Amino acid sequence: MQIAGVDIYVNHPVLHLGATDWVPLSLALDTAPAASCDTHVAVRVRPQRGLIKVRLFAPPGDRGQFNVRVAVNAPGPDASAIDIIITSPSK
Repeated sequence: MQIAGVDIYVNHPVLHLGATDWVPLSLALDTAPAASCDTHVAVRVRPQRGLIKVRLFAPPGDRGQFNVRVAVNAPGPDASAIDIIITSPSK
């Protein structure tokens, strides 16, 4: 179920999504289209060429540990849509 969504305009080619804390220095994107750590996800996007659509999907239910999957419409510098899918951990 989609629980949130936003269209944003970015000036930087990397969009960081996650906790309200500072992005850790250990989160290095290098040449990859995306990278993550325990608190943030960094996604390479297309800056200054239009809105970036971000949607958040999560199952209804209890809080706790979850798996997070990030999908983009075009991996790399042309990404303009990001889906974040939160699922229950595999058993």
